[in-house]
Amino acid sequence: MYLLVADEAVHQQTDPTKFFVFGGILVHADQVAAITSQIESIRNNYGFLYSDPFKFSPNDRPPQVSREEFIQAKAEVFRLAKATDVNFIGYAMLHAIGKNGSREQLIEWGADALLVKFQQFLNEKSDAQGIALFDTLPVKHPNSYLRRAFQTRLQKTKTGHQLPNIDLIATVTDGCSHLTSVCDILVGSFNFCVNNPDKDKADKTFMRDIKSLAWSKRENGRIYPLDRGILLRPSTVKVDSFKADYDELKRRLFEWMNTEKNEK
Repeated sequence: MYLLVADEAVHQQTDPTKFFVFGGILVHADQVAAITSQIESIRNNYGFLYSDPFKFSPNDRPPQVSREEFIQAKAEVFRLAKATDVNFIGYAMLHAIGKNGSREQLIEWGADALLVKFQQFLNEKSDAQGIALFDTLPVKHPNSYLRRAFQTRLQKTKTGHQLPNIDLIATVTDGCSHLTSVCDILVGSFNFCVNNPDKDKADKTFMRDIKSLAWSKRENGRIYPLDRGILLRPSTVKVDSFKADYDELKRRLFEWMNTEKNEK
């Protein structure tokens, strides 16, 4: 049994964020207890109180935790995720493409894409079963979307969009599981890279770490995360100006992924 824990990062366009970002972590159920225990240790070691959030944004840093400690604590989450075989999926869609639709439609497109990819992941894990858990979706009726996604999971027109291996689609909220901290930190890191092209030093560090976690196809010793752990949607972009934005994003994400640790 695998869990998808997912959260959106940027559902409203504000300067300079060009891309809507959604993402999630894929976790084997057998690893949940170990992750919970280790996140509690990280929290204790760095001075988080039991009620403090542990998230990516510096705005969520508790006052008693220094900036350096906060950065180190998040780096430990990446190491923990790698040690427990967590896989990452990051989804990005240009706001300019989605602007003609509603905000809710944009969010549901992202959630749909993650569910479809989760199903593909389960298929590739010898038809494993899965549970999909979304952080509370910022839409008017989030439970209606979850209900509709589950009830129609076998009736979708395209076979590739059916979700036969997903046994539960539900919602979680910040603070109800340490898995949400892992998800928020990884998704937040991916969003930072996508929407902050001028923060080279941090971006290179984040993308090297994400590369080690991104769900990927592996061939001849090489990894290929595009259309698995890295989802850029829509997959076909016809407007030249939009295509240029996607080409630029793809170029720098993969360039940062492949930088050496000592490269500034």
